[in-house]
Amino acid sequence: MYKQFFANMDSIALPMFAFGLFFAAFALMLLRTFAWKRKGDFDPMAQLPLVNDETREVKP
Repeated sequence: MYKQFFANMDSIALPMFAFGLFFAAFALMLLRTFAWKRKGDFDPMAQLPLVNDETREVKP
């Protein structure tokens, strides 16, 4: 189905726009995850499985 759709297109603007949009979103996600210093945001989340609900202390 898609093969016929793209074979009959004269312009490749739509597929290139879609690829560019996907690539930009993926690159921003990677930057947000790895480049910015967000250790303060990740540490409390990393400790959640170890936290005792009653006392909020970290289990050994």
